[in-house]
Amino acid sequence: MRFVVDEASWNLEGHQLDEVTQVLEGFIERLDVARSRTEVVGCSKDIYEFYVTSELRIYQILFEETYLVSDRDMQRRLIVALDRLSYWDDDDEQIALEVLRDPLIYHLNYNS
Repeated sequence: MRFVVDEASWNLEGHQLDEVTQVLEGFIERLDVARSRTEVVGCSKDIYEFYVTSELRIYQILFEETYLVSDRDMQRRLIVALDRLSYWDDDDEQIALEVLRDPLIYHLNYNS
């Protein structure tokens, strides 16, 4: 199977540090499983610019200390996980995607 990391599902507004940590741990684990199965996982080349709250972008939770992600080890593991993804919208390399949504924060945004 092939998946896209849906940056629209990275809505972390109003969630506590422990909730965000748990979700990001699960996300990293799911990416590791997909990688071990040699499944293709893609993301937008602009993923780092998407907002996770009204004032924080994905870039900031990866490279700065924030109230959402303060654990440096978590930041590094997330950086590595995202760095391994293909860009589905790269002009040089288009990847065909069968599944267009793999919501990151599904249980926070849709099951709360």
